[in-house]
Amino acid sequence: MKPVELRRLQSLMGNCGYNEGNKREFKRLGMKLMRELRAALGIEADVRYNAGGIAVSGDCVMHGDRVYVLFNADTGLGILYRSCAGRWDYSGGRNNWFPVRNLLEDGGFEKFVERVQYATARREAA
Repeated sequence: MKPVELRRLQSLMGNCGYNEGNKREFKRLGMKLMRELRAALGIEADVRYNAGGIAVSGDCVMHGDRVYVLFNADTGLGILYRSCAGRWDYSGGRNNWFPVRNLLEDGGFEKFVERVQYATARREAA
C-alpha cells in the first residue's frame, strides 16, 4: 500500500463507529491490505468483510488453509494473525498482533509478511 493510504488507515483506528464515511474508507483500505497480504504470501485465501453494526468498523478477514488474519479499527491492538488448520478452523494457533503503526516504518509491510509466515511455519513444525 502507498504510505498515504497506510497513514489514512492508521488515522481511522478508533474513529469508525457511528461514522459511515470512515467505516466505508476502513473497509476499502482494510480489504486492500488483506488482498496485498494474500498476494505477498502467494497463497489462496478468502478475503471478506463483516460490517457488524453501526458502532464498529467491521472486520476485514483473510482466511486460508494455514493462516487466519483479522483486522478491525476498534480494538487498538493491531492486526490479529495466527496459524490455522483449514478454512473451518476459527480458533487455530496462538494469537499474534502486529501494530498498524508498524506498517508505516521502512519495510513495515515486509516485516508483517515475515511475521505471518513465521507463525504459519511454526504451526507446521509442531
